[in-house]
Amino acid sequence: RTAAVAGAEAGVERAAAAVAAHRRETAAVAGQEARRDALGRSAAEMLGARDYLRRRRAEEDGLRDRVHEAEARRAEAESALEQARAALADARAAREAVERHRERWQDERARVGERRTEAETDDLVASRHRPKGG
Repeated sequence: RTAAVAGAEAGVERAAAAVAAHRRETAAVAGQEARRDALGRSAAEMLGARDYLRRRRAEEDGLRDRVHEAEARRAEAESALEQARAALADARAAREAVERHRERWQDERARVGERRTEAETDDLVASRHRPKGG
């Protein structure tokens, strides 16, 4: 895991925790309002409480959207990590191919040099064993 993925994961966890905390707070308020309703209060107070709880639910929807956005950022970070890993693997494979090619090239140069030296030696030996004059 990279810092980007870890950061994105932490963002998801923070957003999910915010949703959970908001949900608990809303449930507590709803419970308090239900108790107040049971004790008897005016219709205006009841409607005001219902409007407040509706706003709380809308806020929760917004918080859930943030969770989805954080999950999308995490998925992007994970995708970028996988792409980087794949690019690294490709680069390693390319480097190994270049190294193999270089080794073959050096081996071939050595063989050519050996053949040239052998040919020169053969020419030298042959020239020493040629009859003079002819």
